[in-house]
Amino acid sequence: MSPRPQRLARQTPNTVGQALVLGDAWSGYRSQVRHSGILSGTSPKAQLRPAVGVVRNPHGAVRRAGRSRIGVRGQATGPTRTARLAMITEKQTGHLIGALLLVAMLLGLWNNFGLTAPIFSGAGYLHQGSQMPLLFGASALLGLVTSALSLAVGVVAWPVLRQYSPYFALAFLLLTAVGLATSAVEQSSFLSMLSLSQQYAKTASPDPALFELLHSMVSADRNGIHYIDKIIGGGGILVLHLALLRSRLLPRFIPAFGALAALIQMGGISLELFSRDLPPLMLAPLALAQLVLCLTLLVRGFSPVKAAAQKAGVLA
Repeated sequence: MSPRPQRLARQTPNTVGQALVLGDAWSGYRSQVRHSGILSGTSPKAQLRPAVGVVRNPHGAVRRAGRSRIGVRGQATGPTRTARLAMITEKQTGHLIGALLLVAMLLGLWNNFGLTAPIFSGAGYLHQGSQMPLLFGASALLGLVTSALSLAVGVVAWPVLRQYSPYFALAFLLLTAVGLATSAVEQSSFLSMLSLSQQYAKTASPDPALFELLHSMVSADRNGIHYIDKIIGGGGILVLHLALLRSRLLPRFIPAFGALAALIQMGGISLELFSRDLPPLMLAPLALAQLVLCLTLLVRGFSPVKAAAQKAGVLA
């Protein structure tokens, strides 16, 4: 507690002398209070408060914390509870993104190479599609769910990725939203194939030339939007891996390989737009890269501490 002026021990009859003694005591009190920091606008407790922002430890590493705990000689002793909770949240976000990506990848592979295989095999969808309405409906619904999962990845990843690469994070979110829209158009064209097959089955004596022309037109419409949708999906995966590469939330070789694989996939699918056959091997690197990314996120999640240290130019 700050000192207070003490009562004079001896009273003097001289009023002027007494006033001088009291003035000297009051001046001494003000001087002590000024040195304690009260009159300067800073209390002793405020002077002992830790600084907010960048804290440099004895080894030179830079750490950002909301309010670091200060130990002996003002050195930071570790991240606060708020900082630890933020790190845990980012790790959990990485786990969630890995799970969403894995489910979306498995559903997409099953839908494109398993569920729709009976529709296009044999005589083709024109002759036998009318007998498989459940497969058409399930495939269309599954395609929308897969695109919705990709959009969910963009929404969940946005708060984390925007801290390190806001432009890539925004581009990924927008591409996943566009991918959902193109997927809806694709599924609408896909269901048109079912309608054509049902109309062909209802016609007593169908004109082969007419239905073959309609078959070609409907197939071309569906395949065109299908390839565009896959190119947009590959672009979203490319941007995601570029954002991860820039943020360093994962070992750099994983997003680097994923970005290269996405470019190969987009290049291979683009061949279909020029009436060239797609080599199936051009899709294999992206499938492998996505599997490695999903498993890595499921096991370890993001590494925000190492990413922040590397972003500051100092090893954690």
